[in-house]
Amino acid sequence: MTDHTLSPCPFCGGKAGVIQLTGDGPRTVECDECHCRSCWGTEEEVIAAWNRRTPPAAVPDAWSNLLLAAKILYHNAEVCVANHHGRDFKAFGLPGWLADCKRDIENAEASLAGISAAPAAPTEARDE
Repeated sequence: MTDHTLSPCPFCGGKAGVIQLTGDGPRTVECDECHCRSCWGTEEEVIAAWNRRTPPAAVPDAWSNLLLAAKILYHNAEVCVANHHGRDFKAFGLPGWLADCKRDIENAEASLAGISAAPAAPTEARDE
């Protein structure tokens, strides 16, 4: 039996729910707060996909918010590509523009992780 419990949104921590897109058509999971969505599929598929995602690393607030926005936009673009082109992109790779976006987001995340992991600068003036 499939567990139908949804994890909180990996981007904002908001509550999510399963949405029936059309009649007896596919379903998706959508966050009530940031409106990030999962892929389309059966209820079991979309819940499993949603619950596999991991939250972004913690970084300073302003940068974290920008990174969060970029990840949400990327994720929604990836869902659109999957829904428009079917699942073929998983076999043939992401379209170039989407692969570039993914790389840029990963590079930004790595840079921000380095910044947040750096030791704080001393706050006291040193006597020379």
